[in-house]
Amino acid sequence: MHDTSAIPAMAHLRGDMADRVRAFDWAATPLGPMSAWPAALRTVVATMLECQLPMYLAWGEDHVQIFNDAYRPILGAKADGALGASAPHTWAEIWPTIGPMWRRVLDGEPVGFDDFKLTIDRFGYPEDVYFNFSYSAVRDDQGRAAGVLVTFAETTEKVLLSRRLAFLDGLAQATRGLTD
Repeated sequence: MHDTSAIPAMAHLRGDMADRVRAFDWAATPLGPMSAWPAALRTVVATMLECQLPMYLAWGEDHVQIFNDAYRPILGAKADGALGASAPHTWAEIWPTIGPMWRRVLDGEPVGFDDFKLTIDRFGYPEDVYFNFSYSAVRDDQGRAAGVLVTFAETTEKVLLSRRLAFLDGLAQATRGLTD
């Protein structure tokens, strides 16, 4: 494990992703060693790792990914290779959709949607999923937008249930007057 004594904001963190973040060779990424990270990055990563809801951060021009335990199921089979990797690589199938949104965020405009549909490949096949999400800028120590913080909840089950119920209601309404 890498020395985190110079990084008090990380030392107390518990959980699988906290351990992985501390042990990861960040010097091999564009972020550089954790001890050289800006205070803003260390703080948001510590906050994210403590959160019980899915959170994800992409930092810098390369959109280097860091995420918490609750986010791992969203990645599915991609989870093991995603930490420290580039978001456009990990999320190549949706980058044409989310990339322009992230550009808006980095230009100072927060972005969010409810029940937004994306087709992702997290288990080796395309899957339609829905999310309530917010993309927010994370600013570096000089106040520049340097990262995108993703907070969200997957709503796929709710959306599909609502559609099923609407179908069944429509069927009941259409057949209400039938006697045979």
